Amino acid sequence: MFRRYLQTLEKKRNKINVIRATINHINLEGDDHKSIRPELLYVSGRMFKQKLNIDQLAKWFSPYGNVDVKAYGQNKALVATSNHYCAKDILRAFKQHNTIYVTYYSVWKHSPIARGLLWTGVLLSGSACVVALLTGDKET
Repeated sequence: MFRRYLQTLEKKRNKINVIRATINHINLEGDDHKSIRPELLYVSGRMFKQKLNIDQLAKWFSPYGNVDVKAYGQNKALVATSNHYCAKDILRAFKQHNTIYVTYYSVWKHSPIARGLLWTGVLLSGSACVVALLTGDKET
């Protein structure tokens, strides 16, 4: 009987379970497998500068599966779900919600640092083009 348990556990040998991370486990014998965890969900208030109650969000989302809600500023939150079905169910259920907006998290859309870097690049390259056009060779 004990051998059956050992055979069942053989595929988990030398792997460390990692909870609440982007990967499921760390493989001590080789390369880590690609993550199969769902993307983060981004939650914001529908009203401008509306503060979100993290406990209320957790209560709303918990019937759909295990969720971990983290504040991302005063009026934004990030939600990690346990599986893809949970994420899809939350997106579907809160699509037309009257107080919150839920979507998949995108670094370029939702991260203030990434947006700042993007706009800085746009402004610098635009300025360089304008300077190049204005100071270009004016011989005709």
